[in-house]
Amino acid sequence: MDKIYIVTSGEYSDYGIFSVHKTKEEAEKAVKLCDLRSNYSKARIETYDIGVTPSTLEEEAINRGMKFFACYCDKDNQKIDCYDTDSDDLVNDFMEVGEKKSSFYIKLMARDENHAKKIFLDELTMYMHQSGLSNG
Repeated sequence: MDKIYIVTSGEYSDYGIFSVHKTKEEAEKAVKLCDLRSNYSKARIETYDIGVTPSTLEEEAINRGMKFFACYCDKDNQKIDCYDTDSDDLVNDFMEVGEKKSSFYIKLMARDENHAKKIFLDELTMYMHQSGLSNG
């Protein structure tokens, strides 16, 4: 099976592809170059089989080294809570839940709980701005 090696860096909102390679050796050289250019984020190699599409969302998460998380926060104190869940029924948009729609809730894929909280905060900030709920 042919593979492709993608060098990436950054976290959720600043995640990006640095370069794409046919061999792991080329990708490893690119990682070193990428790390020289960035002071805050380590580059990594993501490996994918060419021409293979995962059959389920769960398979995609496993291939990417991720898990499913449900995250929510109360509008008043803005404390974010995330917990891992076996459910792969992602909620791609925020739901305002609870009495008087007082909490935000979303399901997402992330590497770990801290990564899930960062994704949640980035998405919540964008949602609040687009919905006219933010001050900025």
